[in-house]
Amino acid sequence: MRHLLVAVQFLTVIPISHRLRMTDEDLGRSMAYFPLVGLLLGGILYGLSQAIVLIFPERIADLGCVAALVLLTGGLHLDGLADTTDAFFSRESRQRMLEIMRESQIGAMGATAIVFALLLKLELLSGLSHQIKRTTLILMPVVARWSVVFQAAMLPYARASQGLGTAFTRYAGSREASLSTLFTLLIVLGLRQLRGLWSMAFALLLSLLFAQYTRQKTGGATGDTMGAGIEIAEIAALAAGYINL
Repeated sequence: MRHLLVAVQFLTVIPISHRLRMTDEDLGRSMAYFPLVGLLLGGILYGLSQAIVLIFPERIADLGCVAALVLLTGGLHLDGLADTTDAFFSRESRQRMLEIMRESQIGAMGATAIVFALLLKLELLSGLSHQIKRTTLILMPVVARWSVVFQAAMLPYARASQGLGTAFTRYAGSREASLSTLFTLLIVLGLRQLRGLWSMAFALLLSLLFAQYTRQKTGGATGDTMGAGIEIAEIAALAAGYINL
């Protein structure tokens, strides 16, 4: 239960007891419960969507869900996406890319990545049928937070000095990957049966490709690249909703 609460406190702005203190090991072990946090977020998005369509058009509900996900996560993953994009497209050395990720200002490429990611989510979500959209709103944050566990388990930490991502790359391993996969499978099969496995497959495939690309660029993962990985996997999960097999 402690590691689940740690995961909720880290991944969301949902208030948890101020007495809950997180060690690096707690953060790493909490990755096993990332999909359950995704389920919490997905449930909120589903309820919000159902409430908004009682008054406004469905397109407004879709926009509200995209915005709500940003607010519920404090923009944490979008920040990682922006920093990672600025670094990877800088054409600088590996060390300089790592420095760019730690700079507070956002560059043109990072801003473009945020706008593109939000617009793509909105367009993909709006194009789904009503029935598929209901389960996709729940599954999207689940499979995205599951897939990032593999980036942490596969890659070393990219920096010589410690940073936010150190806890995850050091303490998340096969146990966390196995538990998170079990939770995700139960949720996916319960909501969409075997068809839901496409969401997992798409998210994992893009996450593994992104992990390999990250290894080539910086030699390992950082907190920013893991945040970017979640954003990429959310888009992949939405795209998987269009597969009608």
